[in-house]
Amino acid sequence: MLFSANQKAHWDFADQASRAYVDWLYHCDREDYEANVRSRDEQGLIELFASPEPNMIDIDDQLRRDAAAYLPDHLAEVLRHRGSLRPINTVEEVYGEMMGRARVTHVRAAIKQLHDAGVIDDGGTREFWNRTIRWTGP
Repeated sequence: MLFSANQKAHWDFADQASRAYVDWLYHCDREDYEANVRSRDEQGLIELFASPEPNMIDIDDQLRRDAAAYLPDHLAEVLRHRGSLRPINTVEEVYGEMMGRARVTHVRAAIKQLHDAGVIDDGGTREFWNRTIRWTGP
């Protein structure tokens, strides 16, 4: 995917990298949790309040919040500066600092938010990454 000349492969890779990132965070949290449980057991300690086990839903929710806090402002700035862009041709620019962490669903939500605010001309439906999105705001 990385060495392909096909832009769709690059777009899909960014999405898959984010899924792998969530898996990696979960497994790291899981290993830390299990190491803490083993350590307490070896020391004979009993917890008054059990620590919650890590889960993918919490990790994914945090990632969604991080993307929602970053992507709308980032995309607004990019589009304000450029005037327009076709997301599939500018993958790194679209994702910015969230590259490898945000997914297409997060970019779509940011685009819908900007469209609802009336500053871009695309609502993020279907394969929005194949269309040119234009800045229409102030």
